[in-house]
Amino acid sequence: GSAFVIGVLQDKIRAHKLDQQVELKACFCMGECKDGVCMRVNGEDVKGVNAQNVNDVFADKILPLAQQAE
Repeated sequence: GSAFVIGVLQDKIRAHKLDQQVELKACFCMGECKDGVCMRVNGEDVKGVNAQNVNDVFADKILPLAQQAE
């Protein structure tokens, strides 16, 4: 669940040295929990994040934004 997804994201943020560009914080239910972990990336809701797709979500949604900010 969410603890695993958060752990993976924290590891990826550290591995890519994005601690200053990426803010990871928890929030309570966004109303879409039935389909998996929900997160908001730069104002966009990303739904259905799980152990199988968290690496792809990071690569597709978070990493490009962080690289633009460099």
